Amino acid sequence: MYLGGEPVTAALHRRAQRLFGPFELRQSYALTELVPFNGRMCGQGHVHFHPTSGLVEVIDPDTGTAAAPGAVGTIVATPFLPYRDTTVLLRYDTGDAVRALPSALTCELRDLPGTGPLLGKLSSAVRHDAGWTFARDIAEAVEAVEAVPLPARHSYREVSGGVAVEVLARAGCDASVVYRDVGAELESRGVPLRSLSIVDDSAKLRGAPKCRCDFDEGALLRPGYSVPSGSG
Repeated sequence: MYLGGEPVTAALHRRAQRLFGPFELRQSYALTELVPFNGRMCGQGHVHFHPTSGLVEVIDPDTGTAAAPGAVGTIVATPFLPYRDTTVLLRYDTGDAVRALPSALTCELRDLPGTGPLLGKLSSAVRHDAGWTFARDIAEAVEAVEAVPLPARHSYREVSGGVAVEVLARAGCDASVVYRDVGAELESRGVPLRSLSIVDDSAKLRGAPKCRCDFDEGALLRPGYSVPSGSG
């Protein structure tokens, strides 16, 4: 199965295999702004780029310099000529959060430069005393619980001391069991959970779902919305 766009969690992959049977999952990473420079995900979830078509960097958001191995940064990319022969683009910060990789890798694409797995947009992450909570952290935990229907509908936000999470569960499920299971999954991933709400109707979700995509399609459907002057 070839997929692109939003990161596919390991939990979603497992649930899909139970439905369709065993299959190989292949994912790519691409942005319109970077065409034709794009990435390919290896079996360990790293995002690898071919060095002849562009330069990829993982830049620390606090220092603006290269992130140390294991540290959080964003993908910053520069497509090369002659592949990019119309618009010059230098060090484009995608806003996609990853962790910088160590120099020694064991994956099948270890000879290509790469980054750690996609964690979500840095702008949608929550920073706290224990570090960061990313969109992927929440999605991995939520989608691991069978009582959460797919596509998972959830939201999260920063609160004092950590993160508050809301999750839509299947109607008729025992909310206390879902609460226990989701809470355990979140805490096993190091999420400093301070509040968890289980709802049976998506209209009861108080916060908007956090997505890796930064294009708000819902805005186009709201009454009175107009495209800002100068936008594409």
